[in-house]
Formats: sequence, C-alpha cells, structure tokens
Amino acid sequence: MKIIKSFKGINKVSFLTNNKKEITLSAFSQIILLLQLVVQNKLLAVNFSKLEYGNWALLLSIYVLISMLPFTAFDQAIAKLTYHKINSKEKYYFTNNVYLVYLFLFVVYFIVLGIVTSTVFTSTILSSFFVYFILFTFTEILKSSLLVMDNASRDRLRVMFLRLFELIFRTILLILLAYFKVFTINNVLIIFMLGNIIMILTSYKKFNTIYGYIKVNKIKQFYNDIILFSYPLMIWAIFGWLQNMVNRWYLDYYLDPETVAAYTILVSLSFFLPNAFYGIVNNFFMPYIFSKNTKTSYSFYKSYLMIIGILLFLYTIFIVFTSDYLVIILADSKYLDISPYIPFITLSSSLYIIAMLSTFEIFRSGETKKLLFPTILSGLLPAIAGFFIINNYGLIGAILNHILGQVVYAIIVLYISYRHIRREDMSA
Repeated sequence: MKIIKSFKGINKVSFLTNNKKEITLSAFSQIILLLQLVVQNKLLAVNFSKLEYGNWALLLSIYVLISMLPFTAFDQAIAKLTYHKINSKEKYYFTNNVYLVYLFLFVVYFIVLGIVTSTVFTSTILSSFFVYFILFTFTEILKSSLLVMDNASRDRLRVMFLRLFELIFRTILLILLAYFKVFTINNVLIIFMLGNIIMILTSYKKFNTIYGYIKVNKIKQFYNDIILFSYPLMIWAIFGWLQNMVNRWYLDYYLDPETVAAYTILVSLSFFLPNAFYGIVNNFFMPYIFSKNTKTSYSFYKSYLMIIGILLFLYTIFIVFTSDYLVIILADSKYLDISPYIPFITLSSSLYIIAMLSTFEIFRSGETKKLLFPTILSGLLPAIAGFFIINNYGLIGAILNHILGQVVYAIIVLYISYRHIRREDMSA
C-alpha cells in the first residue's frame, strides 16, 4: 500500500492503472530484446571457437567505444528532447537533424579509422574485418538511436514489433550460417548489418520531406541542445569504457583471445538479467519522468530502490545454485570452468544496476555532471589496477578488477543520488 501511495505522489492518480498498456508493451519489448540477446549469445558461443569468440569480443569492445563517443551520450539527450519535439511543429526538423548530424559523424569516423587502420594498425583485429565491421557499427548506432526516439516518444508498439523482427531475422540467418557451416565473423557482421538497414528504412516516415526540413540554424540549435546536455556523458563514456572493456585488452595482451572469450562469456552471463531488468525499468520509467517533468518524492525513491534491491538479491541467491545450468543453457559446455565465478559478478552487477537506476532524478533535472566523479574513478581504478593484477593473476585478476570498478561506482553513485533526491524533496 505504501508503494502504491509513492507512485501516486508523482502524478496524483494511479500510476499503474493509467499506464498499464505502456508498462505491458515496454515489458514485452525488453523480454523480446532479452530473448534475442540470449539466443544470439548462445548461437555465437556454440558456433564460434574460443579463438573466434575472443576476437569477436575485442571487435565489440571497439564498437562500444565508437558508439559511446559520442552517440550513446547524444542518445541520452535525444531521449530527453524527443517527447516535447516530436509532438510539436519542430518534429521534422528534429528528426532530420538527428539523421544528418549522425551521418556526418559516421563519415568522419570512417575516414579517420580508415587512415589509421591502413597506416598504423595494419595487423590488428580491426584491420582484418574493417569494412564489414564499420558498416555494422554505423547501422547499429543509427538503428539504436531511432529506437531511442521511438521509445522516448512513447511509441511502445513500434518498438516492440521492431525488436520482434530483429529477433526473428537474426536468429533464422544465424541458424542458416551454422547449418551451411559458414559461421564466420564477417558473415555474422553482414547479417547484423542487413537487419539494421531494414529497421532503419522503416523509419523513413519520421523524416517526411528531407530537403524541406533542413535549415542551418536548426542544425546549430539541435547540436547546441544535445552538446549542452551530453558533454559530461561523453567524458563519462571514456571512463565507462575503461571500466567495462579494458580487461578484455589486458587479457589479450598478457594471455590470449581464448581467455578473452571465457571472461566475456562470464561477464555477459552474470550481467544479462540485471541489465535486462534495468532496460525494462529504464525504458518505461525515464520517458515517463521526462514527459511529466515533475520532481520525485523521497518516499517513492526509497520504495523504488527497495523493490529493485530485493528482486536482484533474490536473483543472485538463485544463481548461486544454478550457475552451471546457466552456462550450458545460455552459452556452451566448453565454458563450464567459469561457472564458480558467476555469483560474485552477478552480485556486483546487481549493485551496479541499482546505482544506475537510482540516478533517474539526476537525469530529469539535467545535473548529469554530478555523475562524472564516480564514473571517472570507477574507470581509472580498473585501468590502472588491471595492468598489474591481470599480469599477475590472469583471469582471476580480471574478475577482481571488474568487481572493483562496479562496487566503487555503485557506492559513490548511490550516495550522490540519495543526497540529490533528499535535497529536491526538502525544497519541494
């Protein structure tokens, strides 16, 4: 009863009743996305050798770095702006500007990476798969940004159907690759790229008449709006990448891609359900908060985190007894040696997700710079410590280094978000 009252404190009416359809569609979208990730990871883990999966993990870490600088940060700003822009006379200028700015950045990236790869890093994993990897990366980023816009404008049904298409498309074609014994990294990149292009083309109506809605002053205004909101997040991106991806490169440097594969599978299995839970809550709750633009009460904040904490704690206990089955079902038996470590990273990942979900009011108020210090610290510590720990302790060192980054981030962010919400509550 107390929890329902906390929800009522946001909009003065029953939150769950008024938003039942949106909650349902958002939940289905995230369940479909979770299923896609599970099936996709299973097919990759089974059909790639450990060497191939390790190289795939390194490629994905490069994709993550490109997407974070600056696209993921821009997406946060777009999510905040979309609801109000998409329902105004500015909507076609807004959507066209997203498209144009992103395409310009893609061209810059393509030229710079092409030059660097062909002259400096000529014998690296990137040079081996450059063309297909870049095409996959750019289409994946644009597709994700368009889905952010759909979700932020609260078009939940469209998001759900696009997720369903992606699940079916990727699954069928990956199975065909396995059946015809042509399961290679390049072929997987091609399949993902083609699916992304199809999803992007379904968004053409967003742009209406392209040329009729392009003005330099509108592009400048759009650029200023998203830079103002997202520049702290771009700084965050660098250190966030260090926290989550640098261990892969240390393992590759000190050991081999096979160990990278084992570590990547371990982290993904430990993180996938807490992260899916984050997606369900965040994809519904954040657009709702931005569209209402009202302060959240401390009582709601406390109840909200308590529910999340209990659910994730129970899941962690469950994983203690089922980690072997988790590896076999979601990955492959050749990775069974990592199962004893899954509960430890699941626990740290749960703390990390709780901390991330606690920041909704900081994002609503636009005070994202408050999150810079914990993000920088939780990225720098693993980047520095990993150089020594992984050299001496290998995979165990990488696990400890990963947990260190997550726990440091969680403790500091929870403290900051608590202080922020208390201050807002007292000033209301």
